[in-house]
Amino acid sequence: TDELTFQDWLKAIRTVSEGRLIAGALTTAQAEIASGGKIDGILTDLLQEVSRARERSKGETMIAMRTGVARVQEIMSHWEQGISDFETVPTGFPDLYNLTGGMVRKHLTILGGRPGMGKTQFALQIAHKVATWAAKAGRDSVVVIFSAEMSVERLIMRLASSMSGVSTRDMRTGA
Repeated sequence: TDELTFQDWLKAIRTVSEGRLIAGALTTAQAEIASGGKIDGILTDLLQEVSRARERSKGETMIAMRTGVARVQEIMSHWEQGISDFETVPTGFPDLYNLTGGMVRKHLTILGGRPGMGKTQFALQIAHKVATWAAKAGRDSVVVIFSAEMSVERLIMRLASSMSGVSTRDMRTGA
């Protein structure tokens, strides 16, 4: 039969998911190399991410709710003891930080909304604040922004406008 079973779909989703996770790890490694990161550490991180991607895609796309709850309880128990399995980065926006607890390092954060609502500007402000925090903290970090709508030049122009307080219109016209 030409019909796909649920298991076929699940396998296909896992394969695509694994590919996306590995592609993300490669993109991160490429950005870190381009910014002068230490190759040994970058390769170690890349291998760990690829290994994690493969493990994730092997099995636990779906788990029982009680298993998920038990894992969350274990994580919260670690937090109570001051142990964290992940490091968060402050966004520079106190209300957002209070709501989310910060952005998790080495995780993808997606910002969504309707056109013209300020997503790009907000993302640029967060990126600038995170990069500034990392520099002040002496951290060797990379902040990456992907935009399907804007060129690199437009993103840089927006960032320069935000940092300087000069509108992009004034930058274009020289006013």
